[in-house]
Amino acid sequence: GYLQRSFPGFASPVDQADTGADSFNPEDLARSELRPDELVEKDAQAALIVRAMGILGEEDCSLLALRDIEEYSLEELHTLTGLPTGTIKARLHRTRSRLGRLLSNKELQKPVLKIVENK
Repeated sequence: GYLQRSFPGFASPVDQADTGADSFNPEDLARSELRPDELVEKDAQAALIVRAMGILGEEDCSLLALRDIEEYSLEELHTLTGLPTGTIKARLHRTRSRLGRLLSNKELQKPVLKIVENK
């Protein structure tokens, strides 16, 4: 899908569930072909994608995830949503464009700092 082409190594939660892969399992990390710095970069990319998709909205992101990550066909999406395929194509295009702009936004790439109160 689009996310996998744009971010090599990106695996959807469904892919991980199917394989039993867990990025926090030391045994899986030991078997990984990625170097530790590549694993950190992959996690950072995944976190950035999750943040950007949170900004886009649930409905558009769900449609995008079903198409580009889960690889549903346009006909399957039509059956699921009841939307005409032309509308689905337009929404996917718009969402991909917005996602690309968000992912290139330097402000979004800054780490999120959480303030914790001392009690």
